[in-house]
Formats: sequence, C-alpha cells, structure tokens
Amino acid sequence: MSSLMALAASAALLNYSNNVTKAEPPAPPSPMATSVAAVSASPFQPSSEHQQKMKFTGNIRRRVSSIQAKRNVEYVKEESKLPLRFQFYKTSAECEGGLKEETSADILSEADILSKAKPYEVSIEAFQGRRETMEDEVVVNGGGRFAAVFDGHGGGDVSLYLKQHLYHLFLLRLEQKHWEESDSDVQDIRLTTPSIPAYMSALREGLHSVETEIIRHPELNFVGSTAVAVVLHENPSGYRTLISANVGDSRAILCRDWKAVDLTKDHKPTAEGERKRILRAGGRIFLDDTGVHRVMNLSLSRAIGDGFSKPIVSPEPDIRRFRVEDEGDEFILLASDGLWDVMSSQDAVNFVRARLDEAQCVAERMSKEEKRKKMASTRENMASVVVQEAMKLGSADNTSVAMVWLKNPQGQEDDKQATGN
Repeated sequence: MSSLMALAASAALLNYSNNVTKAEPPAPPSPMATSVAAVSASPFQPSSEHQQKMKFTGNIRRRVSSIQAKRNVEYVKEESKLPLRFQFYKTSAECEGGLKEETSADILSEADILSKAKPYEVSIEAFQGRRETMEDEVVVNGGGRFAAVFDGHGGGDVSLYLKQHLYHLFLLRLEQKHWEESDSDVQDIRLTTPSIPAYMSALREGLHSVETEIIRHPELNFVGSTAVAVVLHENPSGYRTLISANVGDSRAILCRDWKAVDLTKDHKPTAEGERKRILRAGGRIFLDDTGVHRVMNLSLSRAIGDGFSKPIVSPEPDIRRFRVEDEGDEFILLASDGLWDVMSSQDAVNFVRARLDEAQCVAERMSKEEKRKKMASTRENMASVVVQEAMKLGSADNTSVAMVWLKNPQGQEDDKQATGN
C-alpha cells in the first residue's frame, strides 16, 4: 500500500512538473512597450511608421487634442517622465483662506487672455505638394493673436506635437511670468496685461519645453520640425506689438504700406552667422547633388527635434519684436518653405495686394453690405489662393500658410463711420 501511495505521489509530482514546464513564461515587454507604460496617459506617442520600424504592432498612437490634454492634470501627480510638466501656481483660492493649490491646467482658461478680446480675421491653408506624406501643421489661436506654422521632416510627429501643445505651454509660461513680474494682489493681476518681455520669455520657454520633451524619445532621433510663430501683444493704451519666434527655414512677414518686412530670418547653413556657429561646433556644410547646402544632411541649420544632429543643428529660437503701425500695417503672413522656394517676401505681398485690388474693383458695383461680404470672403480665402499660386509657380513641397489681418474689415469701418462710433 505504501508503495502504491508513493507511486501515486510521484506521478502527481511529475504531472505538476510537466505542467509548469509547459507553461510559457510571459514575454518580456519590448522597449517601446515599456516606454508607453511609463507615459501611460501621454498625448504624444510615435507614429505608425515608427511603430513598424520598431516592430511593435500595438496601437499606441493617440492624437489627443489640446482640450483633452488640458484635462489630464493627473500628469503632475506622477513621477514618471511626462510630456507636459504642468507646474503648480498659487491662485486666488490661497488668498480666500486655506492654502489650496490649483494646477496650471485649472487656470488655463483664465490665463488665455489672448482669446478674450475681439478676434481678428484669419486665413489658413495647408496643401500637400508632390510629397509622399503631409508633415506640415498650421495653428491659429487666441482669436488670431497666436499664429504658427510647423514644417515637419522625417515624419509628422514633432510638427503635430508642436501644433497640439506649443500654444498651451506658452500660456502656462506667460501666466508664470505675469506673476513673477507683478507685486500686486491677485485681483489686480487678473486685470493687468503681461509685459512684452513676459511674452517673449514665455514663447522662448514654450519652445524649449517642446524640444526637451522630443529629445527624450530616442525613436524620434531622426524626426524634426521647423517652428515659426507670431504673437500679438496689446496693451491697455491700444498699442500693439508683434513678437515673432523662429526655428528653421519657415518664415513670417509683415505687410507695411505694401512693403514686406521680414519678421524672422531663415536659418540656412550658408547664412553668415549660422555658418560660423556650425563650424565652431565642429560641423561641416556640403553641397548635395541637387545644389542644396546641407549640414548633418539637413537643409536647415536649426530645428526642433532631430536629436541625432544636436548640437550642430540648434533648437534655439530667434525672438524678435515689432511695433504695429495702425495706419500702414495690413497683415502678417507665415508660411513653410514651400512658398518661399518660389516667392520672395515682397512677391507674396504684391500677389496679395493684386488679389485685393481685383476684389475691390468687383465690389465697387455692390451695395455696402455686399461689398463688406465680398472683401471679407476675399480675405478669408487668401491663404488658399496664395498656396495655389505657389503650386502654379512650380513648388513641389508641402505648403502651409497662415494669415492674420491687422485691420478691421473695410465694410465694417464704413458702418462705424455711418453710426458715429
């Protein structure tokens, strides 16, 4: 009996051992999966193209809108590496008793002072040229007081990230700068306007924040983007100032008395200041088979992303300021290099003026209301017309244009004069 019991016990142990041996151990997570777990709620993930390159088939890309990202305030509660490091700022709740803190996302709608005033007329267009993919992004926020164009290369991830997050990062930094520069109490701060230096610093730091986040993702080492943005500052006295930021070879211009004023300078390897900086950093500029000067195989000398090329290709933005002249300034125009490859800055201004003059001639025979609608429609569609002209002139690149009209619609001005306002 004891022998039978021992035999049965041995058989049971053997069966258990076989089951354990046959059980497949859990597969180790891929590096990409581990990265995704570390940023579980992240609005930024690599594109499907990069997923295939990494042989990772999980559906990890989630294009979360800016509004959704704003609600994800739990980011600040985690110590993992996160794409948007929302900082805590004290708000009026602190002055009302109790040391309550609210996140920057909670006060984001209050901080968006750019959207509280009357909006400007805007016109935007993004067109895919003879390229396999469309990597340009255009964004206009704050009622036209913030406009930006992002021209991606190597993929659209960086340009998309800029579109989704730069404006909100700018607002968060602006809120912080406004608190730092003010000695007033909370209620007075809410009624004041941040200074021009605060705008400039916030724009620069917003771009730095994006660069820092992108560089943290090695799967995006060969993905980058230009960034050109213009912010309109308005002080209580009515004076307006344009603040431009540029990284790369996209460009922003101002039409002043129908003359083009460059708000930015192109960052090309052959530009004198850029050439010296590249050579000092140990870089080499060469001419490719198509006659284009390149550094680190890129045709531009500054970019957001492109981790493989740093520090020779710089992410540092140029920040400039321009006083708006109410009488002579007509519009600002931002565009990717698909436009500037076939038009100069003055060519673009001349083209827009010619289209406005044509519309004005047609509108002269119309009633006041019809005239107002005609000119408003012409301005609204102008970016599309400019892009179409670039295609006719032979541009093969993706081309994106954003325009902000700095004056009131003509018919509206006539209505104001008629009513005595």
